[in-house]
Amino acid sequence: MAASTISCAQRAEEPATKMPKAVETSKRGPILVTLKPYEHAVQIFEDSEPIVFASVLAFYSHTKHDARYEGKWEAIFQATGIDPRIFSNLADLEPFSLSSSWPSSLRHLALHECILKIHATNTERFFQAFKMTKELDATFVLSDMIRDPKDCAAFGQRRGLWLTDVQYRWFLERSAAVEEFVFEERPNGKNWKKKVAPRPDWDAISATIMDELVHIKFDAAHGQPSAARVMAAIRGYFKGAPVLFVEHTSIDSLWANGLTGEGLNKLGLAITKTYLFGDDWEKAPKAVVQPSGKTVEHVVEELRPPHDQETDKEIKDADRVADSFTM
Repeated sequence: MAASTISCAQRAEEPATKMPKAVETSKRGPILVTLKPYEHAVQIFEDSEPIVFASVLAFYSHTKHDARYEGKWEAIFQATGIDPRIFSNLADLEPFSLSSSWPSSLRHLALHECILKIHATNTERFFQAFKMTKELDATFVLSDMIRDPKDCAAFGQRRGLWLTDVQYRWFLERSAAVEEFVFEERPNGKNWKKKVAPRPDWDAISATIMDELVHIKFDAAHGQPSAARVMAAIRGYFKGAPVLFVEHTSIDSLWANGLTGEGLNKLGLAITKTYLFGDDWEKAPKAVVQPSGKTVEHVVEELRPPHDQETDKEIKDADRVADSFTM
């Protein structure tokens, strides 16, 4: 679908939905952030016409932050039964590989053969594997030695991942040097952290890799069927009208919106790009790098923190359910 300017009159004909909201705690206390599409056209892609979006669809991964949402696409859920967490890179769905779907023009970005051979159940594994300088690190993040998708993310990020003795021995048995690890005795038994350095060109290529992984994930022929069905349902629900996806959280200002609009929302833009240009991917333009506040209105409301025990219990119960989520 080519991106184009849609009038406000056309947008008014689309199904009415409640605006996505998120409640989180900022330095000044609890705040409620509501996302609303601008009435005017916004420029989100290079060399492309500005777009008036029919709706904004917010999502976040399966952690406690997601449990704090209010009005999570309520009308859309009722019509489609779709859970927004499927849009997260951490969502475990059907196994898929990149062997036949990764474009030949970008093969040089895969430094290690395992990336294009091994099957994985979420895009986060592939994304972190692309980041690895050493093939053994890429193999590890794609293997069963690391089960939780959040651990896959941590392994490739600056904070790193503390490893068990079993994981530590896995590396040593495959000729990893002892000097690559830091030891610290910890109560949970995860005493080893591996020194992992991202490839030097990562900042320059990471958005391209994310775009391709997201496109493949939602592709009916090569990706994950559950994700493809969700994208088809969203397109059908909005009858092809432009929709802007936003990863809505305060803990990420690169791939998400930073909650209040200062973040770049790169993951949300990758999904938006797939939604708009999935059928004509080769002609899809690059996204404009800019704060998400320029593409979607962030309405911030300060709240009083909850004090009653019933509210606290409801939040804790919701957090427990969200933390155990898997698809």
